[in-house]
This record gives sequence, structure tokens and C-alpha cells, in this order.
Amino acid sequence: MVAAGPSRCAIDNTVIGTVASASFLPGLHALANSAHALGFRCVVVQAFDWFDGLKHVRFSPLPIPEPPLLPRPHWCTEKMSIRHGWRRSQLYRSRMWRAVLEMGLDLLALDLDWNLGNVPPLRLLRMAFAPAQRSTAEQPPTPQAARRATADVVAVWDGPNNRYLNVGNMWVRSTMATIELARRSENRSFTGWEQQVFNEELNFNPELLSVRCCHTVCLKRIMNTTKISVPKNDKQGLEERVHVEGRTLQRCSNSQPPTLLPPSLSRESWANAWDPTGVYEANTSKHAVHRKYGRCNLPENACVQVDESSGDASPLNCTSIRGR
Repeated sequence: MVAAGPSRCAIDNTVIGTVASASFLPGLHALANSAHALGFRCVVVQAFDWFDGLKHVRFSPLPIPEPPLLPRPHWCTEKMSIRHGWRRSQLYRSRMWRAVLEMGLDLLALDLDWNLGNVPPLRLLRMAFAPAQRSTAEQPPTPQAARRATADVVAVWDGPNNRYLNVGNMWVRSTMATIELARRSENRSFTGWEQQVFNEELNFNPELLSVRCCHTVCLKRIMNTTKISVPKNDKQGLEERVHVEGRTLQRCSNSQPPTLLPPSLSRESWANAWDPTGVYEANTSKHAVHRKYGRCNLPENACVQVDESSGDASPLNCTSIRGR
């Protein structure tokens, strides 16, 4: 049964979800206000720790994990401390995916550098179909089947230089397969970068081939970048966060759970060998050029629009979506 709290935020079963700590409250309000203008009563928030700003009616906070989700000790060193918040956010972001999808809710996951524009995002998502030849291991479906093959994961693609589907601007349908995708991503994010983990599972895990996936620039074009200043991953950003949250925000731990191994057929490369104990983090790929293409992040795997009468597929037209 869908939990009462987050379900009140849903339109057509989709909720908007994000992660935040107290120093990101202005950005959180900006996102919630933009969502409210399009009819969403609230946004779902996975906070690092409790802060009273979460009591606002336009927020639906998920339970705060206890014990807290913390990066390993080297993220608290002077060299790495400016990226501590970036690393910690990965653990909470992947937890949010799993928590929301397990409720049976579909998730529009947005980082706080995005706000909704004046086009309802569900207008786009109802039109987004995954190209059949890239999203299943079976024979291409008939036109009639293609009309039913709406995508389960729709994301912004970061382009040929960065290559991955961007988990900070994506929509995921709640299915048994996407819940398993989220569970594996949550677990493995204790050892590696959550965006790379998510793409690796989606691209190369044979048990997740039923998850239909595609990318579209339209998801980016119907959004606005936030005009609210949020702390960056630099020295000034760290100082801003410490000013709001105190020195206790710089916490680390060695108490992470053992992690699953990457899919056996994966072609992804990590900076370090994958260590299931997590003592030595795989972290990220050595360089973007080492990131691999798979079935979901191929350049040609752009979402399509399917004509209801003929079954013919054509590229999504961002301009026409805005004009509808």
C-alpha cells in the first residue's frame, strides 16, 4: 500500500523527489514552488539529517536513516573535505530511489540545480517511448506492441564527453525490475559513484533487460536552472554549509555494508578494483573517456514518439511539447 505522506505529492502516480541538507533549504523551496505552480502539492525529500524547514507543507520528508549514511574516513581529510557533501549525497540519493519506487510511486528525480518550467513534465513522459531495438533483447515488437512499450527510465543524456544518463534529472517508473535496479544501485553506491553504478546496472545487468530506457534533451529543455544560490563543491561551498549546519556535517564512518559485485558482463572500468568490503572505494572511472556505452546510453538511444494509429516512431519534438 502506498504510504500516505509521499502519495499526496503525486500526479498520475509520479512524485518529484530530491535530496537536501539544511544549507540547501532555499533551493528546496525554489523546486517545491516551481512544482506547486504545475499542480504538484509537494515534493518528496530525502534529507541527510532532520531540520525544521522540512515541516513546510510543500515538503514530504522520507524517514531519516539511522544510523546516518556516511562516507568513508578519507572523505573527511583536508584534501577531500570539500567534496564530502557530494559523496554523501550519493548515498541518500540512491536510498531515495529505492524508498519511493518500493512505495509503488513513479519518481521524477531532480537535483536542486533544476526547477520545473511552465510545461508539465508528465506531458513529455507520456510521449517517451524507448526505441525497441535498443531496449530489449528480443525481436523488435510489432507496431501494436511498440505503442505499449513506453519507457521505464527516461533521463537527460550527458553527451559524448560524459556519456552517462544523468541521475539528477530522470524519471523512473515503479516496476519490480526498476525496484531491483534501485536496490542494487543503493547497495553498490557505498563503494562507487552512484551515477556510474546506476548506468552500469542499467546497461550491463542481464537480469534488468526488461527495463526499457531512453534519453531525451526535452527533459532538460522543459526545466529551468535554479536562480537560487546553493553551496558548490568547493571551499566556499563548504564554508557556507558549515555556517548553516555546523562542523558536525563533516562526519565519516567505516561502518558501510558489504556491497554486491558489478554485473558479470559489465564493460565498465573503475578507478580501483571493485572491493565488496568497500574498504577501498572504486569511486569513479579513471576518466570520462573510459566510460562505456551500453544499451541505454548509446547516442542513438534517444526517446521517440509513437503515432497511435500507425505505430510509426519519430523523434520527440521539444517545441511541440511546449506548445501543447
